Amino acid sequence: MNKPKTRTKKKYNPNRKSAASVQLLQQQAQDRRKYAEDVEHVYEMEMEFTSNGVDKYVKAQRTLDADYIAKFPNRSCDPYDILIGAYNFQDLSIALVLEHIKTPEKWMISADGHFVDLDHPESPLITFEYRQELPCISHQALWHGSKDCVVGLGNGLNRKEWKGLQAEMIAEFQAQAEKRQMPEGYSLEEIQVHIAADAKFKSTTTYQEFLEIQKWFEQGVVKEKLRALWHTEMMIMHVKNATKNGLTTGSAA
Repeated sequence: MNKPKTRTKKKYNPNRKSAASVQLLQQQAQDRRKYAEDVEHVYEMEMEFTSNGVDKYVKAQRTLDADYIAKFPNRSCDPYDILIGAYNFQDLSIALVLEHIKTPEKWMISADGHFVDLDHPESPLITFEYRQELPCISHQALWHGSKDCVVGLGNGLNRKEWKGLQAEMIAEFQAQAEKRQMPEGYSLEEIQVHIAADAKFKSTTTYQEFLEIQKWFEQGVVKEKLRALWHTEMMIMHVKNATKNGLTTGSAA
């Protein structure tokens, strides 16, 4: 009769992965490959807003949070929940404020300028349209202007220099108002703007953060999470500045 085989006791291997750990690593590797493929795509992002609405929102939030914001005198920008919230957390606003994307390959701008006679509310609203495509320029150049940007005027005509979004829109609306010989008393009171951009994400990291923030929005926690993200980044900046200047690193908030 054969003796039963005795089970050899294996030496414990502290580096051995459990089946669950191996499965998690495999899933993470698949996600990295997927994200690496996704960041090569050109995405069209967009946002809509009114010029008055953005200004009023930002000013109101700055007033409400003035004491908190003042704790960070060397801040690089206002809290993210304010800057992105002004645009209702739309995808392009997230990507631009948090610098998730490379310089867009193309910008598509459409806007309606509304003229109102404030002294005579019964007078009809007069609206003019503005439509413009722009080549590869930065977000800052879109807002503030670029002397090197070639602006298409239609019919094969171009103009060099982009004066900045607001200046360009206002100039066009005023030109149309003069051409139409608008009655006295009318003034440009509101601009409704739609901006779309074709762009790629900078990296898998920025792409993942973008997706995470969209989840926060869906979960109803985007304001709190963005404020916490901004607070952390400002604290890191505060510590770096204090260390660079040889100061004691105290809490900024």
